[in-house]
Amino acid sequence: ALNKYSYCLTIDSISEKAAIYYANRALTHIKLENYLLALKDTNASIKINPTNPKTFYRRATAYCATNKWEKAIADFLKASTLAPHDKQIREKYEWAQKESRYQKLGYIMDVGSIIDRIKVDDMIIEEWYRGPILEDTKKLNPKWVVELMKFLKEEKRLHKKYLVKMVQSLTHFY
Repeated sequence: ALNKYSYCLTIDSISEKAAIYYANRALTHIKLENYLLALKDTNASIKINPTNPKTFYRRATAYCATNKWEKAIADFLKASTLAPHDKQIREKYEWAQKESRYQKLGYIMDVGSIIDRIKVDDMIIEEWYRGPILEDTKKLNPKWVVELMKFLKEEKRLHKKYLVKMVQSLTHFY
């Protein structure tokens, strides 16, 4: 299939049919896990015909495979706009949104493991710092947060020791 679509594109690479050839060759690339080539072909197809929901769906699929979640979500949304009654597109759009959140959470968890290794008790607070102090994360309560918000509104700077302590305490929730 890949060779046939490539051959067709050597004969015609600019017409409406070419947009279909590019989109179909992109699907073949997706099946072969050639996601960057699929992106190249879907982009070429969209340039010729920006109204084909299948092409946006295929590009979104390639973006998912390359962990470009925001672009995938935008393309699934565009495909859904072009084909509002297509249940499969809607489901993939919702799935991509969830997967994006999971990926972000995984990143936070990775950062959390690094942050847990930081020895905050060894951090020295400079004399210039006049903001809220968080000696014990158990005191991380609404009153302290309000105090922090007031301080940040004017000073716009929290000492790194307290920032690390807050992030360390938050990562334990996950």
